[in-house]
Amino acid sequence: VKLRMESLEQQEMWKGFILTMVEMKIPASMALLPGHLYRLSETLEKEQERRSNFSVTLEREEKLPNCFFQVSRMEAVALLEQNENYGNMLLRPGQDGKGFSLTVRQKVPGAVSVKHYKINAVGGEYIIVMEKPNYCSSLMAVLDFFITKTNGILVPLNVEKSYAMALGELVKPKSIVPPNSWPAPPPPLPPIVPIPPPRRALVPQPTPVYEEEDPPQTTYVNEEGAAWDQPGDQA
Repeated sequence: VKLRMESLEQQEMWKGFILTMVEMKIPASMALLPGHLYRLSETLEKEQERRSNFSVTLEREEKLPNCFFQVSRMEAVALLEQNENYGNMLLRPGQDGKGFSLTVRQKVPGAVSVKHYKINAVGGEYIIVMEKPNYCSSLMAVLDFFITKTNGILVPLNVEKSYAMALGELVKPKSIVPPNSWPAPPPPLPPIVPIPPPRRALVPQPTPVYEEEDPPQTTYVNEEGAAWDQPGDQA
C-alpha cells in the first residue's frame, strides 16, 4: 500500500499514527508538534481501551462456566427460585456491562436470603469486590472460592440453558402491584331523595248567590188569643 502525502508534515503525522498503533506507544524518535502529540495520545488511549474490551470479550467466550446466564438481576433470582433443586448460585453479566455478577439465593430458617456479588475483570484477573477483595485467575476459580468458603453449601446452578431460557416464565418474575398503587374505590353514590308528587292546585269555591227569604210568620189565625171578628158584633 502506497500513501501519497501533500506535505512532509502530513507524512510524519501518518508515520507517527502507524508506529503508535504497531508499538502501542508514542515514538520518541519523531519530531512532532505538541498538537500532533496530543492527537496521538488520544488515539493511543482509545486503541488501548478497544483492545482491552476485545480481550475481555474473548475471555468471556472461552471461559464462561455452565452456570453463566444472560439474565438480569431480577431474572437471576427468579431462575434460582424456579430451579432451587439444581443449584443456588449463578453468574450473569454485570450491570455496568464490563464485569460479572454472582447471584446467590439461600434458604435460611424462616426466610430466603438473596445476595449479589460484583466481580471485576481487570487484566486477565477477576476481582471479587468485598471488604477484603479476592483475586482469582478465572471464573471457575471464582466459583471455587464461594464453594470452599461455604463448605459446599453454595452450588452452581446446573440446568440446561435452552430449557431454562425457552420457558420465559422461569426467568421473568410476575409483576407485583404494591398496595399503594391499587386503584382507589369509586366514591359512594349520593342518597336517593324521593321526589314528592306534585301538589294539586286548590280551586276556589264559588261564592253562593241567593236571595234572603222572609222569616216565616209565627202567628196563625187559629191560634189562641188571636183576634177574631165575631159575627153580630159588627154594627
